[in-house]
Amino acid sequence: MEVPNIGLSCAGLGHPQQEVGLSLSWQEGVAITVVLLGLGAGAFLVAQRPSFWIEFGRRLSKALLPLAWRFATKRMPPEEEAVWRAAERRGQGDE
Repeated sequence: MEVPNIGLSCAGLGHPQQEVGLSLSWQEGVAITVVLLGLGAGAFLVAQRPSFWIEFGRRLSKALLPLAWRFATKRMPPEEEAVWRAAERRGQGDE
C-alpha cells in the first residue's frame, strides 16, 4: 500500500513510506497478553457462580422479551394481507 508523503511525521508511527501493519514491541505484547489473561480469569471466576447466570438470564430476558414480543405480535396491514391471501389462493405463495 503506497502512502503519500505529505511532509508530516509523528513520533512512534514509523516512516511515512513504511508498510502499514501491526508492529508491537515485546513489552507491549506481554502487557496485552497479561491483560487478556486477567480478564479471562476474572470472567471464568465470575461465570462459575450460579448467581451470575441467574442474574445474567434475568437481565437478558428483561432486555429481549419486549423486542421478541413486538416481533411475534406484529401483523401485516389489512391491504397487504388481502393481497397475500389472494396470491395463496391462486397458488403463488412461497415460490
